[in-house]
Amino acid sequence: MHLSRTHHRHAVGAAVCALLFALTAGPGGAQALALSSAGAGARDTSAACRSSAPRLDRTDEGSRCLSVSLRLSEVPALGGTARIDIEVGTAGRDTGVRLDVQLPAGLEWVTAPAGLHTATHPSLTPAHGGRVHRAEGAGRTGHDRPWRLSGSVRAVAQGPAGIRATATSTGDAEETDSDFVFLTVGVRQ
Repeated sequence: MHLSRTHHRHAVGAAVCALLFALTAGPGGAQALALSSAGAGARDTSAACRSSAPRLDRTDEGSRCLSVSLRLSEVPALGGTARIDIEVGTAGRDTGVRLDVQLPAGLEWVTAPAGLHTATHPSLTPAHGGRVHRAEGAGRTGHDRPWRLSGSVRAVAQGPAGIRATATSTGDAEETDSDFVFLTVGVRQ
């Protein structure tokens, strides 16, 4: 049930943001706009693992051990590219992590983050445009030793898009965190 509520909340949030960005971008799409649920900087994972009430910028409802942060260097115009940076951290002990980074049909991988393998899958989610491009793999992170990755994406279609990164502990499937970047791809920057 926990996962069902979380996935439902993600879908509703993504749909609302995509609709708002589509309405504000207009048909010309001359400007692009990006919003990350992580805010301007990486999350603080220096505190000891603890349970607390959920925060609006977090997708989990329990402990605060594992965190993932997703950043886009810029919003690419149609045909343009941008660097994507991912940081996975933990306030706890050294742990194995599975990472899944998803791009909608309007974006494609130019260079996937090192160590992650890519595949394209069909998607029934309308915001994905019929398919999702995934980069998945495993790594390790520890206290004061985040797992950092970078790759690059290209904008291949105009309109709203959402990039999602989900990190899950290999030792505890309940320990998971997600981050999003919502953007609108325009004709030019």
